[in-house]
Amino acid sequence: MPEGKWEPGVVNLDNKLFLFGGYKSGVVSSKRSDVFDPTSGSWTSIQELPSAITHMNMVLGWANGMVCRWI
Repeated sequence: MPEGKWEPGVVNLDNKLFLFGGYKSGVVSSKRSDVFDPTSGSWTSIQELPSAITHMNMVLGWANGMVCRWI
């Protein structure tokens, strides 16, 4: 993981692991989002969250053929 953190929101989609927010060093909430691809063994930073957050519940759903995410 590019940045150590705990208590992020986590979801598995298309065999990739997505991590959103969580605590980083110093118990500071993070806006950082990353995706891990186990096939390549690589992490990629993706768009940051609009605000720093921890302790979130992640749920995936489908609507009109598209992935919908509720946080």
